[in-house]
Amino acid sequence: AKSDPAKSDPAKSDPAKSDPATSDPAKSDPGKRSPEDCCREAAPLLAAGKWAEARALFMEAATNSKLTDEAQVKALRGAAEAWLTEADLLARSGKVDAALAAYAEAGAWLDERHTAYEKVERAVELARLQLGFSRVHQAEAQTERARWFIIQGKNDAAAAELKKAAINFEFAEQQLQRDGVRYWEFLIRRAQMHRVAGDSKAMIADVAHTTKTENNTPAHMWVAHAAAARHIAEAYAIRGDAASALTWAKKASTVAETGVSWQDAKLTRQQWLDMARTLFVQGTLIGREDPTALHGKAKYWIEEAGKVSAPTWEHSDVTKGRLLTAAAMELYLHGLVMRHRANSGEATKAFASAASKIAEAIRLREAGAKAGGVQVDPLPYEVQAALLDTQGQSAAAASARTKAVAASARNPD
Repeated sequence: AKSDPAKSDPAKSDPAKSDPATSDPAKSDPGKRSPEDCCREAAPLLAAGKWAEARALFMEAATNSKLTDEAQVKALRGAAEAWLTEADLLARSGKVDAALAAYAEAGAWLDERHTAYEKVERAVELARLQLGFSRVHQAEAQTERARWFIIQGKNDAAAAELKKAAINFEFAEQQLQRDGVRYWEFLIRRAQMHRVAGDSKAMIADVAHTTKTENNTPAHMWVAHAAAARHIAEAYAIRGDAASALTWAKKASTVAETGVSWQDAKLTRQQWLDMARTLFVQGTLIGREDPTALHGKAKYWIEEAGKVSAPTWEHSDVTKGRLLTAAAMELYLHGLVMRHRANSGEATKAFASAASKIAEAIRLREAGAKAGGVQVDPLPYEVQAALLDTQGQSAAAASARTKAVAASARNPD
């Protein structure tokens, strides 16, 4: 473990990230605080975006526990999550250089984690798994560095990071392949590397493999699994394979619905919205199927999203834009229901209202990006394209999809 995880913390200069005065994780006597207590205290700090403070607690837990302790595993995973989550937010906020520095810090720390577990006897099963996951998390950091290098136009640097990620995934596969649900997690994570590398065939193969086993989606991976299935649906749609696109869109929605039923009391606002997005994508692909059930679930999930506070660091225009985009998705699905029921007047009214909301959402998101908020994501343009399709404006819809592709490169979903 690194001796001072906060020394090069990119968040320290950003008051929206960390405020020791408001959280004070050290109120209890550090000398009497157990590793388990450290992990419990760190969890809400991590959720609040106070990454430096969360890391300090996780590292305290790691220092005061043995490598084979449950608390040690929680501490190491938590510290890795803190680095990677912070780096992701910095990148999405346009602070790419700071994000790359944070990913480098994550990589250096993960190297030390891997080295520590290499010293544990090979007969210890937990050590083998942790060696595998240290490789997986290292590959994730390298994949994200590659993504942002691509955005900066540094393709050689991106290729080098993707090569290192592929090597780490190769070693991790050897250590995790026989572990069922853990191997599923590995495949879902590796699929993201293939997506960044532009290899849709390999991405589809990895995620498709997860549907061939009897394992359930890992509880902490169902959001990523639903998104991965949705990415495949979108890839098939781009190829013009409507049947495969719809099959995968339905899988994405099924995973989303299952996950919501497990975790509904714990979902963040963005997770509710991400799951509603799977229903929207399915709606764009269903053709003559009845969309009533899709609309009902989307309406409920979006209402639940509205009850959850936005992250404290999120730009207000971004928050408003996301909720308007969600409202437009719900109205789009409502319009499909009305059209299915041959009520053209209500369908036209719903589509027009949705178009107005999505136009405002795009304006707000673009304004938020210029002001330093999270960069524009592809979803508003995808919703706009779907609405233009309902009006027969194919050229304008194609233009919106082009904007969605450009936004997707800048702001990974």
